[in-house]
Amino acid sequence: MVPTAWALRAAGHEVRIGTGPSMTDAAADTGLTVMPVGESADGATEDAAAGPAGRGRAAWWSAVNDPLVTDLVAVCREWEPDLVLWESATLAGAIAAEAVGAAHGRFLAGSDPLVHGRAAAGDAGPGTPRAWLEETAPRFGVSPSDSLLLGRFSVHQLPEGLRSEVREAEGPRLSVRPVPYRGAASLPSWARGEAAGPRVLVDWSSWDRSAEGSELLAAAATGLDAELVVLCPAGREEELPSLPEDVRVADASATHLLLDSASLLVHGGGFDVACAAAAHLLPQVAVLNPAFPDAAALMRPLVERGCAVSLTPAEALGGALRDTVSRALAGADGTAVQALGKEVAATPAPSELVSVLEELAGAAHAS
Repeated sequence: MVPTAWALRAAGHEVRIGTGPSMTDAAADTGLTVMPVGESADGATEDAAAGPAGRGRAAWWSAVNDPLVTDLVAVCREWEPDLVLWESATLAGAIAAEAVGAAHGRFLAGSDPLVHGRAAAGDAGPGTPRAWLEETAPRFGVSPSDSLLLGRFSVHQLPEGLRSEVREAEGPRLSVRPVPYRGAASLPSWARGEAAGPRVLVDWSSWDRSAEGSELLAAAATGLDAELVVLCPAGREEELPSLPEDVRVADASATHLLLDSASLLVHGGGFDVACAAAAHLLPQVAVLNPAFPDAAALMRPLVERGCAVSLTPAEALGGALRDTVSRALAGADGTAVQALGKEVAATPAPSELVSVLEELAGAAHAS
């Protein structure tokens, strides 16, 4: 969401980020104004990050939103925003917007959580997002409605051709080009020169970092006839398994800087890296943990179009990962990758979205 937030700021609008305390420092690194909300958001949000597989579906939506909603409504009543953009699982943002009469919309990164892996938009049973909204919204003088669940509009970062979810009944669907952002980044000096051979990036940030995931990474790094670069979040290098001496490790924030010199990206189904690879015309290999259905939903259309190959962890550990990477380096479908890159480039940039958001905010204010 950061590139769109900066596009609004560059157009002269005041922009504030509301987030739980555990994300305050990362949000402040964007250079935008941050308002921490939810005194207990640290533990609840981090517990919920595992998704329904880690906590159970019934608890997931409330675990994400309960710590935030009271403080977020108070902040919006104090500041009186004209527009609220809320991450697709953060239903508290919709309640806060409706409480002050602001325009608001879901901002989707990847597949729709109401379609893949969480709960369907129409579900109204215990533990569903609709049930949470019906219980919570009236506490703040807000009537439950579909707009609290789906937004009065939605912003999608995937080109139309990659959206596999069922279209829900919602307002305008706006498209915005995914612009890579992982925080401040610098290009390593070794990356400015040409690679000795094919450069394969392995994104440890989106990888399954379990013991099995470490075994997979070690397997990928052994015996591959290519220059391997492991992308790791800064300060977490000690979590990496033992790797061959010739494997490079780079800060994951520099991913987009390294893509231009790479030949292939191996990752765990992360939305940001998948879109960045598409924009940089790179073939992809994804090792998908079955506990994260969102990643599988994202990669499915990429695989169907010939832009990516997906493997299960069992297949990868059985030797398929190294063979798949070798085949992808030797015979990637350049036509399919080029076509997808053109679609990404044709999607409106964040700066082009600003005028549409201004109109939506103005219409809500007028009413």
